[in-house]
Amino acid sequence: MYKNIQKAIDWGVKIASIAITGPATWIVATELFSDIQNPLLLFFMKFSAVFLIEGVLFSNWLLLEFDKKASPEIKARYGLTALVMYAALAIIGFQHEGAVGIVFRVALLAALIGSGWDTYVYTWEKATSKVDRSVENSRRVRRHARKLAIREALLRREAQHDVEVALINVENEAQLEETSLWGNRRKEAVRLDDQRERIQLEERAKTLQQQFRQLEERVTASLGSGSNGSHTGSQPAAAPQPQPAPQIEVPKKKQPTPAPQAIAQEAVPVAVPAGTIDLQENGKYETDDQLLIQSILDSFEDDPRMTQKALADKLGIGRSKLRRLIDEAKEDGLLFKEGRVHYTREAYDEMYGPEARREKSRSQRARAKK
Repeated sequence: MYKNIQKAIDWGVKIASIAITGPATWIVATELFSDIQNPLLLFFMKFSAVFLIEGVLFSNWLLLEFDKKASPEIKARYGLTALVMYAALAIIGFQHEGAVGIVFRVALLAALIGSGWDTYVYTWEKATSKVDRSVENSRRVRRHARKLAIREALLRREAQHDVEVALINVENEAQLEETSLWGNRRKEAVRLDDQRERIQLEERAKTLQQQFRQLEERVTASLGSGSNGSHTGSQPAAAPQPQPAPQIEVPKKKQPTPAPQAIAQEAVPVAVPAGTIDLQENGKYETDDQLLIQSILDSFEDDPRMTQKALADKLGIGRSKLRRLIDEAKEDGLLFKEGRVHYTREAYDEMYGPEARREKSRSQRARAKK
């Protein structure tokens, strides 16, 4: 019962404060906006002035008294705003009522102080009870814990930054070392390829020299057996004509050969009598291919853009055989093709360099194996 009566009196005080201060604010607003001629606009301005001052005061007064969950800082804002509005109403009352009106404003101030005091006492007791239950609820403890947590977070972030920087540096050094080792392996591989190609060229040169020596021996043996057979007849009709000594000529570079028949005549310019060994059946085929490959190289060195049809017509051989000989030259590293242009070994070195030539030779050999 007592609480209900007290609540009714509190609400009556609040309403009475508005009833006393509202008319004074209305009259002061009328004097302030007396230059406005429009009645509706004047009424709206006076109503807005009363609602602004009285509304701000009444709203913060209610929040100060009934907002139990607000923090002390928020409640301090409510009380400070209500006191500012009270000062504004005191100025209006002094302007309208004079010194006598201060009595009403003092009563309003007492009501505001009472509400604020009760609220702050209640808030203080609540905070104290929390601290009594646990010191961790103290504002000083929480503030200090917050500062320490911030410091720990900073140190943790700095440590993480140091770890990330160290990891990046290690990865960078590892990549540099890996690149350096790869470069060394690449250089060694290039040197080994160069040595292998040199050995292959030397072996091929020795093989060619050996084949030429065997061919010379066969031709000499065939000529010797032919001359003996001609002198063993019982009654020869006429004395045999002396045969010229066999000669083996290796075609030189830069000497174009119009046809394989002429190549064969230049390679072995001897007349083989009857009963001698047939060179077509005893090793001449491989020698002709080598001579044709040399002629192909000479032709491409004179005209790198020569077509296979024109080259086949020039040498007097079929296009299938020409393609086979060109493939053999490519596989042996004697001929290189870029687009529609054919280069000899020396011309490719001048155009692209030895390193590119070795790489091209490896790719051509790999393609030929497939």
